[in-house]
Formats: sequence, C-alpha cells, structure tokens
Amino acid sequence: MADSHPSTNWRTYIPPADTPRSVELANSTAYEWAAHRCAEPFIAGWKESWDTLLQQPYNGITIDGNVIPNLYRLADETEDHGAPVAAMVEAANSVLTTATAEEQRCLVKAIDAPEWRQWLNPEIYVYRHGVRLEETSEDVANAIYNLMRASLSPAGYYKASGCMKVNQFLGEAVNGVTVLNERSYNFTLFGTPSTTEPWGWQLSGHHFNMNCFILGTQMTVTPVFMGAEPNVIDEGPHKGTELFTDQEQTALKLIHSMDGDTRTRVRVYKKLSGAEYPSWRYHRADQRHLGGAFQDNRVIPFEGVKVTTLSSPQQDLVRQLVALSLNYLPERALTIKMDEIAAHWGETHFSWIGTFERETAFYYKVHSPVVMVEFDHHSGVFLNNKDPLPFHIHTLVRTPNGNDYGREWLRQYATRRTASWPMANPACCQLAPVSAEYEGKGRWEVIAGVNTYVVGDEHAEKAVIDIYDVFGVTSQTIQGADRLASQTSALIFVPDYFNGKPLEKSVLPPDTEEKLAQIMAFMSGPGDFGRHLETTLKIRKDIGSKWPQVEDHIGIFGLCWGGKIAVLATGEGNTGKGRHFKVSGTAHPAGLDAKDAEKLNVPHLLLASPGEPAEVVAQCEEIFSRPDKVGEVETYLTMFHGWMGARADLKNEANVKEYQRGYKHVANYFSKYL
Repeated sequence: MADSHPSTNWRTYIPPADTPRSVELANSTAYEWAAHRCAEPFIAGWKESWDTLLQQPYNGITIDGNVIPNLYRLADETEDHGAPVAAMVEAANSVLTTATAEEQRCLVKAIDAPEWRQWLNPEIYVYRHGVRLEETSEDVANAIYNLMRASLSPAGYYKASGCMKVNQFLGEAVNGVTVLNERSYNFTLFGTPSTTEPWGWQLSGHHFNMNCFILGTQMTVTPVFMGAEPNVIDEGPHKGTELFTDQEQTALKLIHSMDGDTRTRVRVYKKLSGAEYPSWRYHRADQRHLGGAFQDNRVIPFEGVKVTTLSSPQQDLVRQLVALSLNYLPERALTIKMDEIAAHWGETHFSWIGTFERETAFYYKVHSPVVMVEFDHHSGVFLNNKDPLPFHIHTLVRTPNGNDYGREWLRQYATRRTASWPMANPACCQLAPVSAEYEGKGRWEVIAGVNTYVVGDEHAEKAVIDIYDVFGVTSQTIQGADRLASQTSALIFVPDYFNGKPLEKSVLPPDTEEKLAQIMAFMSGPGDFGRHLETTLKIRKDIGSKWPQVEDHIGIFGLCWGGKIAVLATGEGNTGKGRHFKVSGTAHPAGLDAKDAEKLNVPHLLLASPGEPAEVVAQCEEIFSRPDKVGEVETYLTMFHGWMGARADLKNEANVKEYQRGYKHVANYFSKYL
C-alpha cells in the first residue's frame, strides 16, 4: 500500500542539508533548538499566548462559553466501564519502582497539578516536567511503554508508538535526531496509581500528546494529539508503518457518497487558507485545527451540518470516523464512549474544509457536546512543502464541556468524597475563616518533633492537648487556649500539625473543581486523620515524660478537624501509661459519627452547632445517656459551625458571648474530670 500511496511523495520535500535551518537542527540539542526557536519573534509571541492561556482557570471547550452541565456521570464503584485499571496500576507502579528517587520526584505530580495542561505538540522543548524518555534508563523507558500497552487497545498502542517511531524516522531523514527521535517525549504521573482513587499519566512531545485520566474503571483519554510528518515509514526496521490512512480514506468515502447539495452544506471553506477565513478560524502554526495545545477553554462553534440530516449509510461512516479516532481506547471503554456519543447524536455536527479530490489535502471535524475530533492535512514543518499535503497529518480528540483531563469526573469525585469524608457536615467545607488580632500569653516549644504553643503554669498538675481546625494556628485558637489555661489551671498544648501550612482559606467555598481538588488533596495529605492521630499519641507520650506530674491527668479537646482526632484518640486503645487520656471534648466537630461515640471510654463533651447533622447529634446524646457512658451534649442554637475556632468573628457581640461561654463550658467539664 505504501508504494502507491501519495504519502510516498514526501521525499521530494526533504530540505537540503546545507540550509541554515538544517545545519542548526543537525548541530542542536533539544534544549539548544528550543532556545533558538523561542528567540524567533513569531514563536516568542506564540509562547507568550500559551502562558496567558495557562493562567486561565480550566473551563473546557464549549460552543458559546457556557459549559453544558450533567453530561458526564461519575460511575458507582460497582460498575465496570472498561478501563483495565488493575493492569494499569501494576504497570504504573513498575515505572515508579524502576525509576530513581530523583526521577520519582520529577515524574509524580498532584492529581490536579497545572502540568496536565502544559502539553505541547511542536518539537520545541519548553515545558519540562516529568521524565524525558531519552534521558532515563532503558528499564524506565520500557516500563513507560508497558504502561502505554496496559492502558491502550492494540490499535491504540500501534498508533501511539507509531507516532514516536515516525518522529525518529523524520529525524533521520532531516539529520535532526538529537531533536526528533523516538524518545524525545516527557512522561508524567498524576496522583497515586490506584484501582479506586483518581490518577493519570501524560506523554508529551512532537506529534504525540496523550493525557490519560483514570478513576476506578472509568477512563478519559483526552486531550489527544497524534500527528505524523510523513505518515508512512518506507524504509528501515519499521518499514510499513502507516498512520491515519484509515481515517483519511473513510473521510473520503463519506464525502464522495454525498450529492452536490450536501457537500455544499458540509463544506465551510473551499480553500485551506485565505481571506475568506475569520481571524479565529486559521492560525499560522495550528492552521485549521482548533483543539490543539492550550485551547482548553476555547469557544468552538458547531460547523457544517447535523449528522442526522445525512443518510443512514453516511451517518454510519461518521460513526466509523469517530470510532477510528477513539480506537486507542480499550474495547469496553470505547463501547461506552460510543454509547455516550450516540446519546447526543442529534446534536452532532460534521464539517469539511478543502476540496473533495483524492490525493489532495483537506480538514474535517466531528463535533458534539461530548466529543470533538479533528483531522487536518498540514503544510511542511521539517519538510519544505509550503502547501498542505496528505503526508503531514494532525489529528485531535477533545472531550468538550469540562471533561478533558477527567476534570468533571474529578470534580464529582471530590464532591462525593467530601460528602463521605470524616468532615462530612456541609458547613465544614463552606465557611471560610475570619481574621482576628490577638497576642498570645504562651510560648512555643518543640514536643515530639512538632512546634507547639504552650500556655499555663509549668508546675500545673493537669494538661490538655488542644487541637485546632484545618486553618491551623489562628488568633481565635490561641485565645481559646489561653482561656482554657486560666480557667482550668492546666497546661494547654496547641500542636502545629500543619507546620504553618494549613488549608488555604481561598479554597472555600469549594465552588470550582480546582478548589474541590485542593481540599481533597489536603485531606488525603497534610490533613490526614490517621497520620495526625499517630502524631498526637507521640505528643501525648512526650508531654507525660517532660511534665511527669500531669501523666495521669491529661485531656484532649478538638475544634472541627481536631475534634475527629480527639474522639479517635479516646476510643479503642485509650489505656496505659503514656497513652491514656482522662477526658475528651469537641466543639463543632468534623465527621461527627455515632460509631465513634460508641467507642469512647472516657467522659466526653460535645458542643454542637446547627451546622452539624442533628440526627447524629441526637444519636450521640442517646449513647451518652447509657449507664456505661459518661457524656454531655449541647447544641448552641444561635451559633454556626466554627464559632469557637478560626471562623469565630470576635467583632460580633453574639459570637463573642457564645465563644466565651463555650470555652467556659469546656473548662468546667475538663476541670471536673481531670
């Protein structure tokens, strides 16, 4: 097939080796070539536009700037959506275990990291996150290839690896293999590989960019850019490799099946460039395709005709075009995606640019609310054809309306996770902290390796660990600790678990997917309850060692986030020297759970607000009324979640009154049982 295909004409356009650009390419590393290119005025201006676009919060490709809601449903854990997640996790973990410690540091990013959007299809090596395949070991590179195999269909791996092989072939043809080769690609992992939690990977480089997001058995693999110049390998070890011909020939079959009137309606521009184009529709480098790098928020209107106006056989050919564009997906994942596309078939549009003759260049787009695929013949970049020709092809796949990079699924996951977190009461994730001024009366000491605010008489015979909320050390927390010290005659300890880096107040309320992802990342990292329960027990032990007179008289009190740790610390295992707490308490606690109340084995004070689930507060009150339990519950009916912590507005008279009453309530209760 390659011998008769017009793509074989590409050798006519290999530039002479002695042109200044050819000489510069032959003598440049990827880094030097990028520096040369970025010094050119056009590239410098283009790069400036990339940086500007990256500063915009992610919204998604839309037809009018408004995201259509409720298009992408996050599956339940029991559903099978086709991602071979177990094999993918195994392969991803192999990448990690094979990589060096320094490579691991470079290649792993947070699940919501901005690097997702920093992919680039030109060969210009600007964004350098992750690990570059040509700079890592053979073992790591092979592990990355294995992850590609585990993630993609056989056809998908052929196409993806084919883009990389063609890049090497092009480099050899134009004497530029230090810039263009099979491994001039960067690989990045996002999140932690898991069969249940969100994670993903990215490969980015010349003519091949793939973003794969996985959540359980759901996967979205977009944005995807695959291209080739030329699109056939006609000699060497990979001779016979041919890319995108099936899409090209199916498109021609479709357009040739149409009558003249239908072609007229489908074709939006007769020529591949020219004065008839509005400024938004053609770009010097991207040319006709619209969904390329940094176009994550682009407004792209429907063009051409609704596919439902085509004949049934023609509609089948459009479906084939879409399936061929998405055939990198594993079989079941592809079936589910095609079903999703079918559900919006009535809103799907097909458009064409260029002539209808074989062996000439053209562009087409299939565009619906849930998918956008583009195919574009380009002019030469490393070959010197000035006009677009069929051997230089760009293909793109996008998931419009917010689910590129799996962003919409991640948003829903964060919402679901937030609802099921131990911080489950809605107010926990809605109200932001309030700034206040106060100068503490205590001092700072390091206890069990944690910087800790300490206030009270050094010779006190009782102590309380006072745990703040997710906003860390605030003036309201410190003032509350000072009040407890004066009203209980106890030593009060406020550990800075977050080491000066609490949850940013700017993420509340979590009204964007970025904010939700930040909260999720904080709660699974710096704010992890299990991790800080262990830290608390170490602090408890160290306090007993440094102040032996308080060993048998230590309590624990927590605000919101800290309340969860307080109840966990005084449940199962709360016994023995260096470990036992004599009393515990919480104010507007996070993750209020009757199961925790069942496990408490010491007197416990629960101060609630209307922001806590009333039914759970009632369950706790019932538990504390039993003969084998000691506990007290009061709901401060005029207050709100956080009135004793960082959310306390101490310029508000009503808040001040209940803030003071709350701390007095805690002081009296703890004094009784300490």
